[in-house]
Amino acid sequence: MPGGRFPEYHPDPGRYDELIDPDGVVRPMWRDLAAQLADLAPSDLARRQQTGERLLEAEGSGHLLHDDVRSKWRLDPVPMVVSSEEWSVLEAGVAQRARFLDLLLSDLLGDQRVVRAGIVPVEAVAGSPALQLACRGVSNPGVQLALLAVDLIRDASGNWLVLRDHTDAPGGLAEALFHRAVVGQVLSDSLRSLEVAPVEPFLTSLRHNLTALAPSGRISPRVVVLTAGPTDPRFVEHSYLAARLGYHLVTDADLTVQAGRVWLRSLTGLEEVDVLLRFTPDNASDPLELRAARTPRTAGVAGLTEAARRGEVGLANALGAALVAELALAPYLDEACRLLTGESLLLPTVTTRWCGDPAHLAEVLDDPGAYVLFEQGGAEAGVFIDDSSDSTALLARLARRPGRFVAQRKVRMATTPVSSGGAITTGRVVLRIHVTNRRDGVTVLPGGQAHVVDTRRPIFAQRGDVAKDVWVIGGQPVRSLAAPSESELPQVDFRTSLTSRAAEALFWLGRNAERAETIARFARVVLSRADEIDGHETNLALERAVFAGAAALSGNVAGTPIESGGLWPELTAAVIDRSAGLASSLEHLERGAGTVREYLSQTTWRLIASLQRDRQSLEVAMQQRDQLAVVEALDRIVLGLAGFAGLSNESVVRGWSWRFLDLGRRAERSLLLLGLLESTLLADLPPDVAPRMNEIVLASCESLVAYRRRYRSDLRMEPMLALLVTDADNPRSLTFQLDLIGTHLFELPSGRSDRLLSLVGEARRGAHAPGLLELVLTARGAMLPLIGAIHETWFTTAQAPRRLRASRP
Repeated sequence: MPGGRFPEYHPDPGRYDELIDPDGVVRPMWRDLAAQLADLAPSDLARRQQTGERLLEAEGSGHLLHDDVRSKWRLDPVPMVVSSEEWSVLEAGVAQRARFLDLLLSDLLGDQRVVRAGIVPVEAVAGSPALQLACRGVSNPGVQLALLAVDLIRDASGNWLVLRDHTDAPGGLAEALFHRAVVGQVLSDSLRSLEVAPVEPFLTSLRHNLTALAPSGRISPRVVVLTAGPTDPRFVEHSYLAARLGYHLVTDADLTVQAGRVWLRSLTGLEEVDVLLRFTPDNASDPLELRAARTPRTAGVAGLTEAARRGEVGLANALGAALVAELALAPYLDEACRLLTGESLLLPTVTTRWCGDPAHLAEVLDDPGAYVLFEQGGAEAGVFIDDSSDSTALLARLARRPGRFVAQRKVRMATTPVSSGGAITTGRVVLRIHVTNRRDGVTVLPGGQAHVVDTRRPIFAQRGDVAKDVWVIGGQPVRSLAAPSESELPQVDFRTSLTSRAAEALFWLGRNAERAETIARFARVVLSRADEIDGHETNLALERAVFAGAAALSGNVAGTPIESGGLWPELTAAVIDRSAGLASSLEHLERGAGTVREYLSQTTWRLIASLQRDRQSLEVAMQQRDQLAVVEALDRIVLGLAGFAGLSNESVVRGWSWRFLDLGRRAERSLLLLGLLESTLLADLPPDVAPRMNEIVLASCESLVAYRRRYRSDLRMEPMLALLVTDADNPRSLTFQLDLIGTHLFELPSGRSDRLLSLVGEARRGAHAPGLLELVLTARGAMLPLIGAIHETWFTTAQAPRRLRASRP
C-alpha cells in the first residue's frame, strides 16, 4: 500500500481498484484524501466512526429503523470518491436513462411501440407482476418519473454497469442526505479542501420538479409526501425527506378522494392536494383498482387511480412506474432506447436474460453457475444457481414456467477502500445515483450513496451492512443538465394545516414524555432514599405506600414488598418494566417522535438519541442489579426529559402542533398527580411515617424546595395539598395544568368547545373539594371524559373541504 500507511489494504491483482492503479500508485482523485487519512491514527479513525454514529442518531436516522436494519447498518466515515471527469460520464448516462425510462413507461402504458415493433416480447410485459392494467392510458400532468434512482457497479476492468433501476417509490435519497450531513462533519476539513460538490441544490430542483407535476391552473400547488407509515422500514427516510423539503408527511389514512380530487384530512376540514411524492408502491396505492400482490387490500388511497386518470393530481411517480424497472425488460432496453430516442444507452446493463425467451433460456442453462436466478413475484434477493437444494428446486420451477424467471450474470467487481475498526481494507460497493426529472431537463444528485456488499451472496437486493457517502471532487463544478429554475412560488401559510393523525401523535408524544419524566423522578427520589426505607420493620407501611405510588405511575401491579428487605430491585422492576413502566414510555416517546419528525428540531433529536442510550444503560444496570448505575441513569433521563420539555416550551412556535403536544403533557401530568396523591397520601400511615411519604411526593413533583421556602414547617397534608392542587402559581399543581388545558382548548379549532371547557371547569371545581378522596374522584371523573372528548373532537372526525390561500406578498 502507498507509503505503507494502510497495511491492511490489499487489492487483488488484475482487479480494478478505486484507490490505487495497477502500478501501486494512488489515483489522482484519491491523492489528497488518502494523504489526510494516512495521517490519522487507527484510534482516531475509529473515534470518527463512533462520532459519525452519534451524529447519525442526532439527524434522526437511528429512530424507527426496524431492528433487523438497525443491528446491521453503519456509516463508513471514509467516503467513496469519484472525479468530476468520471462523474460527468456517469451523470450523462444516468440522465439519459431517466429520460428514456420516462418515455418507455408512457409507451408501455400507451401505444406500446416497443412491443408492436417486436423489441420487447409481449409475454415479458403481460406476464410481469408489475403490470397494472388499470394504469393503461393514465398519464401524469408532467413527466411520469419525477424521481428515480439507478444502482451501478464497477466491474474488475473498471467499467460501470447498471445493476438495477428504481422507479416505483425509489428509496435512499434521504439516506444520502443523512450520509452527507454526518460525513461532512466527521471529515469537514477534507470536504472543504477537496471542493466536494454539494447536494443541497438537488433538493431545490426536486421541489420545482414536483411543483411542475401539478395540474394546470393550480396556483401555488400543494405537495405532500405519502408514506405507508411507521411499519415501513424506510419510514424514517420518508419523514426526514419531508422535513428537508418542507412538505407534510401523510399516510393513506390522511387522504381521501372526493369528486375526483385528492384531499388532506386536517383538523379544520379537507384541504386540497395537488401533487403526491409517493413512497407507497404501486400495489399498495389504490385498493380499488391496483393489483396487490402481498399488501392488504385496504392499503392505499381509494380512488387515487381515478383522480390521476382525470388529471386532477400529479404523482411522483406515476402509477404503474414499477413496470419499467422489471428485470425481465432489461435485455431489451438498449434496442428500445434506440427506437424511442434514436440513441444507444450510454451506460450498459449487467448481462440479463429473460428465460421466457428460448434463446435466453438456452444461454442460461448452458452455463447456470454463471448466473443469479430471480423468480418474478418471488424472493427478490435471487439465488445463485449451484448444486444446493434451493437451486435444484428453483431450476425445477424454471423448467415448468420459464417466463416467470430472469437470470443476471455474475460480475467480478472492482474494490474500494472501506474502514473497519480503525483499519482501511478493500470492499465492493453498489453505487446508487438519484435523479429528478422534468420535461425540460434532468438533475442528477452529485454523489449519492454507496453500500458495501458481500459478493458471496446475490447482491441484487442487498442493502449492505456498511453505507458510504459519495464525493464528487476535482475542483470543477458539476455540469447541470436541468433547465434554469423557475421563479419562486407564492408562499402558503400552513400554520393551521395539521392532520388529525399528526395532532394525535403529538398529543401522545406529550403524554409519553410527561409519564416518562414523572416515573423517572419518582424512581430517582425513592431509590436515592432506599437505604433509609429498606429493611426496617417500622418502615413496612412506608414501603407499601411507595409501591402503591409506583403502581399508580407506571401502570404495573407492584405487589407486596418483600418483608426481609429488598425494596430497590423490586421497585425498580415495577417502575422501569418494559411492558408498562419507564422503559415502555421512553420507547413510545422515541417511536412517537419519529412519526412527527417534521415538527421537531435537530436539537430535539439529539436529546431523543441521548435518551435512547440512557434507556439502554438503565436496562443494563437493572440486569446487573447495580443500584448506583440505576440512579445515575435515572439522573440522566430526568435531565434529558427536562431538556425535552424546555425545548418544547421555548423553541416551538405556538401553533396548533405545539398546543396538542403541550395539551397531552398537561393532561397526563394531571392524571399522574391525582393517581400519586390517591395511592400514597390516602394510605393509613403512622404519624412518624406520613411526613417521610409527603417528602417523597413533594420531591417527585419538584415542589419540596418551594414548600420549605414557603411554609418553613413540618410536611403536613393541608399545606402540601394547597401547593400541589390549588396553587395557580406552581407549574406542577393541578390548577396550573387545568388553566393551561383551558387555554389550549379555547385556542384550538372546535365546534364543541363549550362541552370541553365545561369538563375543565368541573375538574377545577373538584380541585377545591373538601377532602382528598372527593378531590381525586371528582377531578379524575372530569379528566377522563375530557381526554375522551379530545379524541372524539379532533382525532376521529373529518370535516368539510376548505381551500388554503396564498399569503399576500
